[in-house]
Amino acid sequence: MRRKTSKCVFQVQDRNSLKEHQESIAKFMGMIQHPQYGGWAYEDTIVYDDDGVTMIGAEQWWSSMQLEYDWNWNWVHEVLEKITKSGCIVELSDALVFTCRICVIGRKNEKSFNIIHDNNGGKDPLEATYNAIIEFIHWHNENRKK
Repeated sequence: MRRKTSKCVFQVQDRNSLKEHQESIAKFMGMIQHPQYGGWAYEDTIVYDDDGVTMIGAEQWWSSMQLEYDWNWNWVHEVLEKITKSGCIVELSDALVFTCRICVIGRKNEKSFNIIHDNNGGKDPLEATYNAIIEFIHWHNENRKK
């Protein structure tokens, strides 16, 4: 069961940045935002009115700040799985420093590249993973438009 309170385990520049990052990940994961109330739900759990357009309920709604991508490894794991299914390589390494590496495999006429974040300096390992995810989603959104 997913918890209903957000407990960011690392410093984010500001609350708006955290909200923006959480919403970016939610969109990437296929969550839908209620147009009137702003809550987020998984599309397959949303109940629609007879018109097929008006949302009348969902199994569970989360506000942007209740999404748990910033502190819950179970939620983060779901994101990493989706990134892997998109054809990327995800490596988590816990040697001297914890490292999250996402290797974006280039298509024809594209170069492959790596997104690497680590917890050098004693930061939480989740922070390295979260930052790599945010960078990947930013890249994904920019390249999806092309």
